[in-house]
Amino acid sequence: LFGFGNIHQKYPDITEEHWETISKRELKDGMSAEECRLSIGNPIEIRLKKDTRFETWFYNDRTLKFENGTLQRF
Repeated sequence: LFGFGNIHQKYPDITEEHWETISKRELKDGMSAEECRLSIGNPIEIRLKKDTRFETWFYNDRTLKFENGTLQRF
């Protein structure tokens, strides 16, 4: 992930504040699903609600809840 090249150019919509959070491998409400993946990796499982507006991501030690691709709770 953090190999050669400028990762910031690959993800131009990520704010400097969120890059700081990602670099610490932490989470913050309001992060996008993509930012969460960059920060803590891929989940073990993803469950979608019927209307697909809500997602729940499961990791060994935490659960993330998204609405429309934005982190709401963790």
